Amino acid sequence: MKREGFWSLRRLPKVPEPARPKVHWDYLCEEMQWLAADFAQERRWKRGVARKVVRMVMRHHEEQRQRQERAKREEQAKLRRVAAAIAREVRHFWSSVEKVPTTNGDHR
Repeated sequence: MKREGFWSLRRLPKVPEPARPKVHWDYLCEEMQWLAADFAQERRWKRGVARKVVRMVMRHHEEQRQRQERAKREEQAKLRRVAAAIAREVRHFWSSVEKVPTTNGDHR
């Protein structure tokens, strides 16, 4: 064919396929693509929401732990104040007691 001039060394132009009307399968494939993208987007959204929920739960537990520690410190401070008040009262009581003199000179 080359000798006779029927075979070209150049590439022949690509002939476009004729346009065909959409059939059910085309619509089904489009719907599948859209649904896959929708599922992926929803999965990303759910992961983001899950991250936010996890942060909120962690913050809640941290605040709860801090409240418990604060309550414990306040309770200890309250007990110290009560103990200090009792100690003052005891000191005051013993400082106000008259010294009883001993009759035989014994200092016990």
